Amino acid sequence: MADQLFKKRRAKKAAELSRQQAKRESYDKVLIVCEGTKAEPNYLNEIKDELKLSTANVSIAPSPGSDPLSVVEHAEALVNQQSRQKHQDNYDRVFCVFDKDEHEQHGNRYSKALNKISQIKVKGVTFATITSNPCFEVWPVLHFEPRTAPFLPSGKRTAAQELVHHLSQYLPGYEKGRQGLYSQIKGQTKQAITFAKRLEQQNQKSGSDNPTTEIHVLVEYLYQLKNR
Repeated sequence: MADQLFKKRRAKKAAELSRQQAKRESYDKVLIVCEGTKAEPNYLNEIKDELKLSTANVSIAPSPGSDPLSVVEHAEALVNQQSRQKHQDNYDRVFCVFDKDEHEQHGNRYSKALNKISQIKVKGVTFATITSNPCFEVWPVLHFEPRTAPFLPSGKRTAAQELVHHLSQYLPGYEKGRQGLYSQIKGQTKQAITFAKRLEQQNQKSGSDNPTTEIHVLVEYLYQLKNR
């Protein structure tokens, strides 16, 4: 009797765990690897939750390294690891999210990352970079203004720190990785996408990349993911 009760409980628990496991939906399976451990993952996870995207389809992972090349290498390792899993679909698309910031001044890690990702060939998997210069915060700034002037070092502040300081004019007390960023600025997302595309066109004409961001490309992709 006790044995039957134990088996019933075990079966019930197994059924509950099965229901809790994420279900792969029909849309793309996506891996997003971020250089930042807080700012980008927090923001993107908020979008993922808002859109109710399946965790079986969209994985957002911070890189253990702190530079662009480490992001690309980690993404490649995760894809190779996934390809070795039996009964598991590999990713359809992989996005590597990182900043230019000061990485180009320290061993050309930014350029090396761009070169590395262009050389990765995995059947059925499309790799892409989502870059910002100086850093991710260009994207939230574009929710408030059509910024085109470059962010430059000033005093003891780096260009990235100048950008964060500028953003704090719109979001008082802003710190990298703050929770709830998406909910604070999502009402201006459409405007930010328009400003980002306009900035992209201007940079192509001028040959400049400060400021720049491709976060809008990833945001639009996630917004449209269920319809792909």
